[in-house]
Amino acid sequence: MMSSSTITFLQPDLTNTMTEDPRILFGRRIAQIRMDKGLSQDTLAWEGGLARSFIGEVERGLRNPTLINICKLADALDVKAADLFSLIDSED
Repeated sequence: MMSSSTITFLQPDLTNTMTEDPRILFGRRIAQIRMDKGLSQDTLAWEGGLARSFIGEVERGLRNPTLINICKLADALDVKAADLFSLIDSED
């Protein structure tokens, strides 16, 4: 019998309207900074050494990036890593 594997993507929890999923807030911040700097997802991906699909998934809150990828995003956006968390911090 052959086994099949299934890939499961984490979906953001959109049911709680009081506090938003931090992945969504983080993604919004990435998109906000990227657009403020006039960068496309392709350009950000190239500058950060990341896949364009990864950038899109982060911006939609579908990915939970590692610390290394957060640092790559900050470098590619020419901001401090802490600046990427401003929307999350303002929710408290």
